[in-house]
Amino acid sequence: IFFRLRKMADTSEATAGPPPGASETTETPMEVDAETPGSPANSTEPKPSEEAFAMMSVGFDLGNLMSKVCQLNPKEQMPTIVRNTASNEQTPSVISFRQRQERYFGDDAVSHLTSQPASTVCDLKKIIGVDLTEEFVKANGLNFPVKCAQNTIELSLEDGDRSVAVPHVVGMLLKRLLEFARQQKSGSPGVMPASAVVAVPTHFSDKQCGAIRDALLIAGVPADRAHIIPESVAELLCYHHSHYAELNVSEPTTIVMVDVGHFQSFVTLARMTKTKIEVIATRSSPTGSGMVDMGLLRDAVKHIQDTKKTDISSLPKALARISKEARKCKEMLSMLETSNVTVETLTDEIDLQMKVSRETLNQHAQPLADGLVGLCEQVMEAAGPDFSKDAVNRVEILGGGIRMPCLQERLKEYWGKPLATTMDGTLSLTQGCAIYGVVQQPTSETTRILQSLVSKADESRRIMDTLHHVEIVPAPEVPGVSMSDEEMAKCMEVEADLQARDDKHIATATAKNSIEEYVYATRSNLDSPDMQKALGDDCTKVRDMLTKVEEWLWDMDEDTAADVYTAKLESTKKEILDGFPAISKELERQGGGEGKRGAA
Repeated sequence: IFFRLRKMADTSEATAGPPPGASETTETPMEVDAETPGSPANSTEPKPSEEAFAMMSVGFDLGNLMSKVCQLNPKEQMPTIVRNTASNEQTPSVISFRQRQERYFGDDAVSHLTSQPASTVCDLKKIIGVDLTEEFVKANGLNFPVKCAQNTIELSLEDGDRSVAVPHVVGMLLKRLLEFARQQKSGSPGVMPASAVVAVPTHFSDKQCGAIRDALLIAGVPADRAHIIPESVAELLCYHHSHYAELNVSEPTTIVMVDVGHFQSFVTLARMTKTKIEVIATRSSPTGSGMVDMGLLRDAVKHIQDTKKTDISSLPKALARISKEARKCKEMLSMLETSNVTVETLTDEIDLQMKVSRETLNQHAQPLADGLVGLCEQVMEAAGPDFSKDAVNRVEILGGGIRMPCLQERLKEYWGKPLATTMDGTLSLTQGCAIYGVVQQPTSETTRILQSLVSKADESRRIMDTLHHVEIVPAPEVPGVSMSDEEMAKCMEVEADLQARDDKHIATATAKNSIEEYVYATRSNLDSPDMQKALGDDCTKVRDMLTKVEEWLWDMDEDTAADVYTAKLESTKKEILDGFPAISKELERQGGGEGKRGAA
């Protein structure tokens, strides 16, 4: 990184020419060895490589339902969202642990919420850093029936029961999200970004904040690059950057931000100019739109009890399916007057068909609306007599739960002015986290190197956009309390074992798929008219051989190692090569037994 930054600085100085009045003779810029890995030969811009990723700031939005990740280069103004392997901007905050299979994350694990709830963990934001007692699980509407003890989860795997700390589970998800960001920049597995930032709710305790920091460390982020900030600061940074042109240099703009998520809500009062963000007051509550989902779920359970005379409150699969449909119904009622919660084949004899009105939604949302107004009042009280509602220039609302019309009506009535919705509530947190990683970088070693290499003010702005030179008052970093060295070492040991287990299962599945694909592709090529006409009898013999290989495949159990499948594939290829050289030659001409299938 040092040599690449030096080359960028020297090359830009050479392009700009000598300063006025200076001699035409300039010192030869320091060159980077042409054989240095990753160094471009004829370009001053870094290529998508591990060096570029090492300069990035990565921001995480660890949501209770969905998680996002984005990254920001200091030379750019706004972060770019990272898509997962399914090309989605959001990844479900779900992890599934299956016997004799690798771990499943995100989209791959969602279906297991209903099919394998006992081995699937969700609601990560609710459970991190707290004691998972039976009373806590019931009081917070946690539906997963995995065995819990204090801040650990008990899992049943093929090699025995395993106790996994909740920060470790969160670290698994962050590690997966970090891998998405690394892959987008073609970085090597061991390369870490310059900063990794996670935003936490304001009401989080030191223990919960420390658990989030532990999760970052378990994900592989070095301690000096791991940062924890309040969610309110992240959203203010995102607002500052996206509305920079509207801000004044000296006259501050007073803004109120109201965020209603699934798990929590908060209200923040702040003043900002182009160069400074001052947080006046913030108040939060551990209640969000999820309480409306729970109300609809209780209505559905009571509806089945009244109409079908059946109690399904102890059936986790049924409850998970109803919760999913109740969430969809809530979203539809934000636009329509009526909607339905429909679940077919809830049990062998029960189908759910429940009509829900906007009035019912408002009744369930009434406590949430009262709580939001209460938070607004607490913020104005904490701000002191110098602040009044008339002095507020803008009220920005965001978050998935704010779509409910009754919430917007109550907020508009309290503030007495229109509500603004100019920010993307699904991306503002993760973008703000990535921005903070760059804003705080002047204290990092990388930026000190930059400042020592680049002396001119205009060249300094080329390296780090002036937009990121903003002061945040008070300092937003959340301290947090971390695990002991022994606890962290244990988590690292368990993670290494689980990763080895994943690698083993993935290697076995890949080897099994390889031999299966070879059988199908070769059989398809054998059916071509040219092969049948020239080598009909041999084609029949080879097809019979492939059928036996396929039967052998079905006879293998789940404990079969990858080496066994690999050896079988090689022996099959060798048998065809030695016994049927003409067919082997034709298959090689068509693409090694993958001709038609590969082309398709």
